[in-house]
Amino acid sequence: MNNIYIVEDNINFSVMLKNLFENYTTSHDKTVFDDIVVVNDAFIDFLSSVKEKTGFKHLYVLDIDLKDGITGFQLAKEIRTFDPNGYILFITSHIELMGQVFLHNLKAISFIYKSDPLLNERISSVMDQIYLETCLQENDSVVEAQLMYQYKSNYYKINYTDISLIETDPIKRRLQIYTDKDVYPCQIKLKDLYEDLPDYFIRLHRSIVVNVNAIKNISMNEGLYTAVLKSNKLLPISRSYVEEVIRAFHDQSFV
Repeated sequence: MNNIYIVEDNINFSVMLKNLFENYTTSHDKTVFDDIVVVNDAFIDFLSSVKEKTGFKHLYVLDIDLKDGITGFQLAKEIRTFDPNGYILFITSHIELMGQVFLHNLKAISFIYKSDPLLNERISSVMDQIYLETCLQENDSVVEAQLMYQYKSNYYKINYTDISLIETDPIKRRLQIYTDKDVYPCQIKLKDLYEDLPDYFIRLHRSIVVNVNAIKNISMNEGLYTAVLKSNKLLPISRSYVEEVIRAFHDQSFV
């Protein structure tokens, strides 16, 4: 059984979360998980019991500041030792600790602030993400979406998921579309192309768009933010896009 485990020492808040997840399942008529289990204490015992049930892909909803001298980060680290592909969602009052998720390489699907007025929408977005991923994995006939266009006398067809970066070349006055293997020229305006890209593409700069799944980490030095791609390419992030980029990076689904 694939379960949702709500690990939260505030009983009232855990009940509210359970209701939100149940309401999502009812209103969307989507079944990904078999049961919702609330864990308010005995967190080490909870880990031991879950560890014995292998072969499932659970969703762990973790508070960070727990009682009994343990944190959600510690639980997540232990979970990753026996469930590397399960979903981890942090819901906490300590929004300032968001960066720790990436420091410890916990592969969280999202990080949500408890007092977020859009809490219900955030949870729905996470569940939509999980449902879509599940459907894609179960349906081998899904055709991958592609970018198709003409440049001069050549026609191009590129899988969106293969694209890591799109940037404007100021000298050649055209776009450069990067994949792991090639760089493709394109004469479409970046503004127009961006409007048709999948949601996992994010703007870093007025002349740079990146696939959020290609970002390895985001660094900050003297108030300036830089996106480091998995290819180790460094890209500047404009101040006007910083907040949006960080949120998209935190909310990305891991593959």
